[in-house]
Amino acid sequence: MTDLIMALGSTALILMIYTILYRENPAFRIGEHLMVGATVGHAVVLAVFQIRDLAFLKVQQGMNTGNLGQMAYVVPILLGVALYLQFSKAYRHIARVAIAFMLSVGITLSARGLISVNVIGQIKGAIVPLNNVQNIVYTVGVVCVLLYFVYEERLSKAVGPVPKVGRWLLMVTMGAYFANSIMGRLSIVIGTLDTILPAPNLYLIPVALLILIADAWTRSKKKE
Repeated sequence: MTDLIMALGSTALILMIYTILYRENPAFRIGEHLMVGATVGHAVVLAVFQIRDLAFLKVQQGMNTGNLGQMAYVVPILLGVALYLQFSKAYRHIARVAIAFMLSVGITLSARGLISVNVIGQIKGAIVPLNNVQNIVYTVGVVCVLLYFVYEERLSKAVGPVPKVGRWLLMVTMGAYFANSIMGRLSIVIGTLDTILPAPNLYLIPVALLILIADAWTRSKKKE
């Protein structure tokens, strides 16, 4: 019985969201608010448990065992509490210190990851032995694409049509990425249809259509 109620409820919410294809209506707003509320509620509960497991419990264990490494977790706890001082005019400067510390650490970690992955990793990945057709095509493609972004006139004349080949390779790659994203969206639609079409969820579709028809008829009468 519980599974049936959950299946019908999820189907009803999906149909309520899809009513935006008809027009802005109360059913869509209810579904939208429920989705946003459930998402935010889940995020809040998950964050509370993460703070408990990753901070408070470690500090408590550190105090019981005398482990300074675990007791150091009190620092991010204090920084997190300091963020709420943003709502106080008198102590807002303390919140700015916490924000600056978080931003500096985040930017440092991001820069380190970007350099190691997007720069060093890309260079290492581009250096491959030319011992098969795949590696040869890959190396030629990398050279062509790099030359496409060189806008110096003399070099452009020297390499001839190579930059144009790089441009076509970029277009093919972007087309493949776009097609992959479309396939991902279609997989979501297929999963949604797998939820709606099986019985008894299927019986909610004509009910939703009748409601939309009744709403359209009522609106036309009011205009008259």
